[in-house]
Amino acid sequence: MRGALLDIWRERIPGARFLDLFAGSGSVGLEALSRGALEAVFVESGREPQRALERNLKLVAPGAARLLRGALPEALGTLGAAGERFDLVFADPPYAWTVTEPLLLATALVLASGGELAFEHSRRCAPPERGGGLIRREVRRYGETALTFYVREP
Repeated sequence: MRGALLDIWRERIPGARFLDLFAGSGSVGLEALSRGALEAVFVESGREPQRALERNLKLVAPGAARLLRGALPEALGTLGAAGERFDLVFADPPYAWTVTEPLLLATALVLASGGELAFEHSRRCAPPERGGGLIRREVRRYGETALTFYVREP
């Protein structure tokens, strides 16, 4: 899935500000950095994943990446209040995640003009067509997983 997503965004990654939500080990954001992203911010709430991510960031991306500890969608308020905007946002919530519309609303606050959100989910789930000023552009399915892409409504 990571490879498919980053291939889709191949031409948009160089020079982009990348936001990795529900980051876990940070593999997607770190790969984006290796493909030329200017900066990556990782949002993670779990203690163990935070520790692993901190180690990975120190080894792989000192200075180009940072970790924001906190639960989503609330943690996005911190970034929005600071005026931060991101070109590419990847969200990989647990498949049982049920707070999709508040997450879309919060993500819209930090999405740069022309930016895009990729939301990973079970193919059995149908994320909303619209939410928080974002509109579904496309859905791509890969086995039991799907990626839904959102952009700002015109």
